[in-house]
Amino acid sequence: MAYAASTDVDARIAQLTATAAGTKPNSTQVTLLLNAASAKLDHALSINSVTPIPFTSDGSGEQDAFLAVLLDLNACKATADTLRSRAIDATGPDDKPAWEYWLDCWTAGYDLLLSGDGIPAAVVSSGGSATPTTNLVENPSVEPDFEANENPAFKRRHSNISDVTF
Repeated sequence: MAYAASTDVDARIAQLTATAAGTKPNSTQVTLLLNAASAKLDHALSINSVTPIPFTSDGSGEQDAFLAVLLDLNACKATADTLRSRAIDATGPDDKPAWEYWLDCWTAGYDLLLSGDGIPAAVVSSGGSATPTTNLVENPSVEPDFEANENPAFKRRHSNISDVTF
């Protein structure tokens, strides 16, 4: 499920109608672009412990505002993809290609979501952490025993570069 609709893309490219009959991408294709961008947004939210996925607001002002940001980001990515397909020569601010302008908007917002910096505390689940861990992080002074496994994915051959002979 996408956060935005093809009409949100239309609103961003007023001189072109993204969903007009006979255009490429057509309404169905724009919806597919929106769904693909929405899946990326959901991934960024899930790795930052946001629930539910897809995100829905509980009606509070902060959650409503965050949902509006997701809608905007979703539409930005689909707008960039639509313009790249239909109007590659269209220009935006500062004579920058319009598709590139919308892609920059998407990238800036998506990067903030991935890092967690763009997610308000009011939407983060109070559940566990999604931070990955490794044996080395958990036990920095303990060398893992790779010999216990007959076929380890990798095996440390030399613990010190001075052990290597050429």
